[in-house]
Amino acid sequence: MKNVFFLFLVNYTTFIIGQTYTFDKAIKCTYNSVGWINLKKTYISNSNESSYSLHVVKRNEKKTGILYDVTFSKVHFFDVKNSEFKYKHTTLITKYREDNVSSYKFNELGKNKLEFTAFDVNKKRIIKYKMKIKKSETNYFKLISNQILSELYFDRNIKVPFNFKISKLTGYMNGGDRFSLKIDKITDVNISITIPKEENIIIF
Repeated sequence: MKNVFFLFLVNYTTFIIGQTYTFDKAIKCTYNSVGWINLKKTYISNSNESSYSLHVVKRNEKKTGILYDVTFSKVHFFDVKNSEFKYKHTTLITKYREDNVSSYKFNELGKNKLEFTAFDVNKKRIIKYKMKIKKSETNYFKLISNQILSELYFDRNIKVPFNFKISKLTGYMNGGDRFSLKIDKITDVNISITIPKEENIIIF
């Protein structure tokens, strides 16, 4: 997978109408990979809107919020303290992507085990995740698919074979390193975040 980034060392303020984002589900996870042991993450989603999502990462007792907005190609950053999000800055990222998901499939590997595989236009496998699951009334894969998939495949309407919860997911990152994601807890939330009218934008 190749991404080409254009970096313009510009930091300026733009005047626009503040954007408001609402969220109703929080997914607390423990993430492990090369270089990261028991990293605590919280993925916050809107059940009815998949074009944006919020990640909260805790490192050395400091929490950082990262809000991805596909519609406007923006990423907003926050300091998080006592459940309050203090806006820091926004980035605009332009990427040229040479591959994308053309097709995907789910395979049942046994009781409460499911495999998700995605392919590019040349039918080359580019994603493979194995999940421990439990059938449910709600499609929880939809809630976290934007979180566990690369931004390359963000906002895809993936159809699941049945509704299920995920307790653990394992797979490989773009560089080939293995990672695991354990779902610790899913809770209902009522979070609303409004970006200031004056955005501090850093363009990438």
